[in-house]
Amino acid sequence: AKVSSVAGIGNVTTGTLSITGLSFSLQESAEGAEEGEEGEEEWSAGDIGVAELLLGVVAGIMALFYLVNWRDSSVRRYAWAITSTTICIFISVLLFNCFNDLINYLLKGAPLLVHTAVSHVLVIVLFVMMQVTIGTQSGAMCQPGAVDLEQEAWVIDDPTHLDFGTRSEATQLQVPTSPTSDCSLTKQIAYVEGFEVFVSLEANEKDARLVRMSCYVSLQTFMTGFAAISAGGSLQQHGFFAQSPATAALPVLVVKAFLFVIFQTSSLLRARMRQKEACDLEGPQALWEVETTHAESNIMSLSTSFVTVQVLRFWISGVLPDRSGLEQPERPHSLNCVILLYVAGVSGGFASFMIQNHLLRRMGDRSSWLARASHTFQSTCSMICAWCMIFGTRWAAMRTEKLHEWGINPGTMAWQLVLATGATLTTFVFIFVLRRVEQCAPQDVEVSSMLRSFVTTLGLLVGFTWQRSFELGVKTACSAFARPAVWEVVVSLAVAMIVVPAWRKYILTKVYRRHKMHVAQTQEALAVEQEAPSDQAQPIESRSMSQMGLMKPQSSKASLECEVMPLVTDM
Repeated sequence: AKVSSVAGIGNVTTGTLSITGLSFSLQESAEGAEEGEEGEEEWSAGDIGVAELLLGVVAGIMALFYLVNWRDSSVRRYAWAITSTTICIFISVLLFNCFNDLINYLLKGAPLLVHTAVSHVLVIVLFVMMQVTIGTQSGAMCQPGAVDLEQEAWVIDDPTHLDFGTRSEATQLQVPTSPTSDCSLTKQIAYVEGFEVFVSLEANEKDARLVRMSCYVSLQTFMTGFAAISAGGSLQQHGFFAQSPATAALPVLVVKAFLFVIFQTSSLLRARMRQKEACDLEGPQALWEVETTHAESNIMSLSTSFVTVQVLRFWISGVLPDRSGLEQPERPHSLNCVILLYVAGVSGGFASFMIQNHLLRRMGDRSSWLARASHTFQSTCSMICAWCMIFGTRWAAMRTEKLHEWGINPGTMAWQLVLATGATLTTFVFIFVLRRVEQCAPQDVEVSSMLRSFVTTLGLLVGFTWQRSFELGVKTACSAFARPAVWEVVVSLAVAMIVVPAWRKYILTKVYRRHKMHVAQTQEALAVEQEAPSDQAQPIESRSMSQMGLMKPQSSKASLECEVMPLVTDM
């Protein structure tokens, strides 16, 4: 009996141990599974950054497809214009920063005074390059013979065709079904590769030169403006100017005076060249003058607005940013600082509106020095609004605890992507706001000019934020090489060589033709309203395209103002 009881106890003990072992093994398996699940949920910062980039790019591209194919023609026009301006600012800042970083790499260890002097020399070099580009592309200089901007040719006028906007080599033309219409002499049907294609008779030489100037001069205009920003920012970093906001405001006047001397010297040289060649201010010379006028205005407004916002940030927060606009180190500011910077931006936008709507509207001669100064100041206020919104949003994001909990901190790729995506979405919303404003005054020239200025502001907002993201990505990728500064230049040039031709051929051409059609429709509608009584004025929406054919352009300075103004930066 004792033996059997001992055996029973042993069996129970063995069973208990086996059950206990099984429970331990199940617990270990469960813990291992939990650890495995937790291991799968752990992502590196690089994975998170790539995922955010993927989501942001896909969402942005799809939203852009919606806007450029919107049913409303004005929404499509603004979407194309903002996209073009964004790409222009993105590439120009990218190219300038890569060359500027290379210069800083070569001048490593040099005193700040040397950097400031080199920055001013760079402004002069870029401005001279811009003048040469304008002169050659307009046909005013370095041409073997006289350039006829009124030379007409048959151009493919079918938006669905691959060669839309290019010269048609077709010789067989078919007269439209209504040969008595006003547009029968300028719009016909041609046979291209066996298919019927709509063609129109246009000043193809002038259109091609305007598009090329819009491409290359826009890039050089922004690069010159950012070089002036670097020069003014370097001057603000000197001991005397960095003492207080009052002394930091002095470089604003220095930059304006420096640019004014350059502009006046350039104007005297152009006048002497015209006098030497006995040329009048018409044709290519007028195109050169108009293009230069708008480029100089945008260089002045871009540089002075940024340096002014540097002073505002110094006055609000007590911290003077470096010449690139970053604070070293970056730290959160109070809510009052964020609100004050936003208020400064809104005030700049309101001032821009008041100048455009009340001051420029009353000026008859838009080519006078007072009109030019007023337009430059209006554009400066508009860009002050953009810079304040960029840095105000940066300050507001630094105060958001949720972003820090997600690991989105200043200086990281995720941080730049959040700012860029937010700016892009805000711009998409403002496209419909611009459309609503245009509907209130569809034929007002001053309102159209103001809207183009705000399009430039929105393009600056989006382009600058995305450029910062791309710049950080290039620096991160090139940090693995022995000479990262050299590789940054190589990568930036490679990106520019890919983007610029596509931008000029597929985006700028559409922007120019849409603007040209919009100007022609507006001028035709104004002419009809002036001829007809007010109660019989036909609305522009009810008129057919045949009634609103493109008006034959004239290469005078006044007519070129309408065509060149939206091409440089005022898209």
